[in-house]
Amino acid sequence: MKFCPVCQQAYSNPALRFCRFDGNQLVGQQISAGDAPTILLTKPVSELFGWTAPDAVTASDERQPDNNLRPSR
Repeated sequence: MKFCPVCQQAYSNPALRFCRFDGNQLVGQQISAGDAPTILLTKPVSELFGWTAPDAVTASDERQPDNNLRPSR
C-alpha cells in the first residue's frame, strides 16, 4: 500500500509512483506509534476470550408477531 504524503490518498496498486490528484511521489505505508500490528489468530475468538456460542435457533423457536398490538400513532 502506498499513499500520498500531501493529500493522504491511499493506493493499493504497487505499480503507481505518483498521486493521481496532486502529482506528488507516493511513499510506502507509514505505521504510526498508535497503530497495533495485525495479529494471526490461532484459535477462534470465542475460545480466546472465553465466549460461549448461543444454541442454534430454529424457525419453530422464533417468536411470532402479536397480532393484537395496535400500531402507534
